[in-house]
Amino acid sequence: MAAIACIMSPLRTGRYSARRKVHAAICLLVFFGVSPVCIAETGAGMSEQTEKLSPCPDSPNCVQSEYPDHKSYLKPLDLQDKDPGEILQVLQQVLDDMPRSRIVEQQSDYLRAEFTSRIFKFVDDLELRYDPAAGVMHIRSASRSGYYDFGVNRKRVEYIRAALYKSFSINNASPS
Repeated sequence: MAAIACIMSPLRTGRYSARRKVHAAICLLVFFGVSPVCIAETGAGMSEQTEKLSPCPDSPNCVQSEYPDHKSYLKPLDLQDKDPGEILQVLQQVLDDMPRSRIVEQQSDYLRAEFTSRIFKFVDDLELRYDPAAGVMHIRSASRSGYYDFGVNRKRVEYIRAALYKSFSINNASPS
């Protein structure tokens, strides 16, 4: 109810000063953009029972390659016959070159990075898990807050896919 009062306060007075417009915009962002209902936990990580990356929620601000029946599915990164150490090294370079990114966890077959949006400082999580049996790198990219991401996570994954495929001279860089 407080959010509705917050949004309606400039409307009641009939005066739209710049300060009130900014106040209303902030209220809308807080209520719809980072509502406690829509905030995800930091770095969902891997499920301990399955050793897979966590599934995406039903919101459209997440993409993943571990669960093919989910609407957020995209193809994993096909890196057969490539050395996992070399893959992670190239991946680390690709992520270091991306703006507002930082690697927060790295293991021999797993990497987690965070991306911060330029204006509102929203944080997105990126996770990659190498599956040696299948010769693929599974990937999950998700926004921590909000509902829509305007395709940012999918574009990020496709950029990473293209950069890795270019580094390894792989030609089948077709998106999911």
